[in-house]
Amino acid sequence: MLQPNGLDIDLGGTLAAHEAFARGWDAAVEREASFIRRSGARLVVGDIPPLAFAAASRAGVLSVALANFSWDWILSLYAAREPRWKPIVALYRRSYSLAGALLRLPMHGDFPAFRKIEDIPLVVSRSPLGKRRAREILGLARGDRRSAVLLSFGGFGTGPLDLSSPDDLSAFVFVGFGPRPPGLRADWIEFPPRAPVPHVDIVAGCDAVIGKPGYGTFSEAVAHRCRTLRLPRRDFREVPRMTRWMKESGLSVEIRRADFYAGRWKRDLERLFALKGPWPRVRLDGSEAVARRLSAFA
Repeated sequence: MLQPNGLDIDLGGTLAAHEAFARGWDAAVEREASFIRRSGARLVVGDIPPLAFAAASRAGVLSVALANFSWDWILSLYAAREPRWKPIVALYRRSYSLAGALLRLPMHGDFPAFRKIEDIPLVVSRSPLGKRRAREILGLARGDRRSAVLLSFGGFGTGPLDLSSPDDLSAFVFVGFGPRPPGLRADWIEFPPRAPVPHVDIVAGCDAVIGKPGYGTFSEAVAHRCRTLRLPRRDFREVPRMTRWMKESGLSVEIRRADFYAGRWKRDLERLFALKGPWPRVRLDGSEAVARRLSAFA
């Protein structure tokens, strides 16, 4: 998907890019299949590019998918409105049908093309740091009792924030990847976009994340018992499934986009921190489960 920020899609540009990719499909499959043959690989694992499974099939190698959604399912939403998407969806679906198996992650959508599906627990990065050490890495003193709130949008950014009527948020300290938003009435801890500290360690030091619904953000938040204040994303088919899972597996509320972009965060943050546990038990051993299954396939 071509995205100007973490919340919106350039749908026209995305369609044009997929059409161009589809025109070069046969050459791309042959190029990737040749690489697979030269490499001596016995197994191809994909998350979840359709090309991988077509190339593996042409090379005569088993392939396994690992994902919480597939692109034929995502793009079929747009095909219902724009017929130009239909041959692209059909192409990707044929490729997915060539996979030997799908290891299906939580927060998943539908997978109409796959013949064999196995459910896998959450695959998620886990910080080795305890909460106290992680807060120290953020620069927070041990006596600082303010809740730390991370703004994270999967590397896409939010687009420009116009905090024209911001709340007094001095009861919180915010962490973000880039300069302090103009007008923010709170302390701000800045990390560069390519932070020297792993993202998961930053999450471990925070009490809440403000961000877009996404597998990476939601899974890291749940793994570290970090609350989420989520923004709505329009035209992303997977979002309702993710949101439902998050409500069942974590502590999460939604903030309106207009309130977020104006800096009116206080009411929703207070609602979020008023939520009481206990935290649901979620299995976090998906990486180990995937390793066992891939070893068996190989």
